[in-house]
Amino acid sequence: MENVYTFAFAKNIKINKLKEMFWRDDLKKHEKLLFHGAKSKIGGKIDIHRGRHNDDDLTCKRYEVNQEWMMTIAYYRGALDEYKNHPVIKKIIEQSRACDYIIAPIADNRMFQIINSFIEGELTDEQCKHCLAATNLGMQYIFVSEKAVSQAKLIECCYISQNEREYYKNIRLEESKLGANKVKLARKQYRGKGRYIDEILV
Repeated sequence: MENVYTFAFAKNIKINKLKEMFWRDDLKKHEKLLFHGAKSKIGGKIDIHRGRHNDDDLTCKRYEVNQEWMMTIAYYRGALDEYKNHPVIKKIIEQSRACDYIIAPIADNRMFQIINSFIEGELTDEQCKHCLAATNLGMQYIFVSEKAVSQAKLIECCYISQNEREYYKNIRLEESKLGANKVKLARKQYRGKGRYIDEILV
């Protein structure tokens, strides 16, 4: 498998991209194609999904890069324990659970470090929001209910050759460097604008 994918990639043929094109061509109305990356083979419950039924009856909560999303991520990362009984936090958590699935900006460890700076009172909500927007990691889907999970099916586990891994790793590294520079600029540009955490959760 490694030899086949390596040979194809060296000839500028990205097999997984071709597969994606075919999958997308085969999508029916209300179906969505999702990808999940894993360092090892996925076992147990489904982790790569495509909806197999009409999702009109599923409720969705959509987040943007804003204060609500920042607070939600911080809460589920255990950074807002001292505010867990605050009415604002209670409402945020209630809304995050009153749906079948969530569409939200991807939150990796680097983004959480930025959010943590906001929780620690080092950044205002405006600074934090613009720093997070600068990282631009894309969107993720989170299945909240069994009902949502039941309407998903595994299509295929894709093989990634070593040279393809390096290719995407280098792209991610360059994007990370650019994002880091944007974060620095956002910190300066929005300094003094917005509110700190203790001004919001008074």
